[in-house]
Amino acid sequence: MICSVGTGSWRFDHPKPTNPVCPELVEGLSLFLRIWRSGRKEGQCFDKLSMDGVWSGSESSMKLWRLTRAPYLALDGKGAELFGARYAPPGYPVVSLASEAGLAVLVALRYQPADLLGIPDDFVLGWTEVDAQPERVPDPDEATIRAFVGEWLGSKRSLLAAIRSRVLPEADVIYLNPAHPDAARVAPLTTRPFNFAECLHRPPMLDSFRSSE
Repeated sequence: MICSVGTGSWRFDHPKPTNPVCPELVEGLSLFLRIWRSGRKEGQCFDKLSMDGVWSGSESSMKLWRLTRAPYLALDGKGAELFGARYAPPGYPVVSLASEAGLAVLVALRYQPADLLGIPDDFVLGWTEVDAQPERVPDPDEATIRAFVGEWLGSKRSLLAAIRSRVLPEADVIYLNPAHPDAARVAPLTTRPFNFAECLHRPPMLDSFRSSE
């Protein structure tokens, strides 16, 4: 198999092998070249490419998560504007997201009954990808965080702000400012139904582990 480089383009100089040693490699290279040509035609540049050929955006993009009830999927921050958020004063729209799906679940779980009874059945776990990097919020204490977030929301200087999670310090709570001009380009959440009882079901191997102790 020969690949040659022309002036600003790639081309195959051979027919497709009838019995390639590694057909997956051949198909993968063919896919890469097709998407590369498509990007050049449209004047685009790409940094990451998944194996299924889906454009995954630039290195600055973030996948952000939210666990909420179906009626509150809109990323408009209306609830926080009316009632405030943990680190945001009332009067400012702000959307609380998480850097990891597990953190979104853990935070929401803390607000549910301990026996998991009476939880509404319309919870959904959703994600969106945002082409921005968050501004890091200093966090020596909660008062400092709240003061910083209030000033940040008012200034509208960036779309995202990252706050180290108190629940899981290895992950971040991500605030999105709907009043920022770039908020209009953020895609709606892609969701799936979420059930707390299924998430926290009794592990099948628990009795076996206990009997072996």
